[in-house]
Amino acid sequence: MIAKAHHGGQPLKASAEIVKSFFEAVGHLIPEDATVLLSSEEIDPKSIRTALDRLVDFGIAPKRGFLLFIDTTPDANWGHDCVYVFLSTGGSVFCRVVDWPPHESISMTPLKIG
Repeated sequence: MIAKAHHGGQPLKASAEIVKSFFEAVGHLIPEDATVLLSSEEIDPKSIRTALDRLVDFGIAPKRGFLLFIDTTPDANWGHDCVYVFLSTGGSVFCRVVDWPPHESISMTPLKIG
């Protein structure tokens, strides 16, 4: 399974290696019909909030990285589990199970899976 990030028709070069490494490690666990979004820019994990404006606590995560949002049941109504993955620019990965999508203030780009 390969994930490709595109923003405005152009690949997101800054995050390509981080995303590639993540999907090589666990991509086989993500269903083909899942909704997968990647933050369009680097983000501070302390600023990541859900659509209900609740902070997502990534603990001692580094200050910069990318948010990967995975919804394995995209046809279900909200209030169901989804996964927030913080991919630090240094290569560390932090995961949290949350029940709402990211806040609209976080610019997210769909990834093509498959």
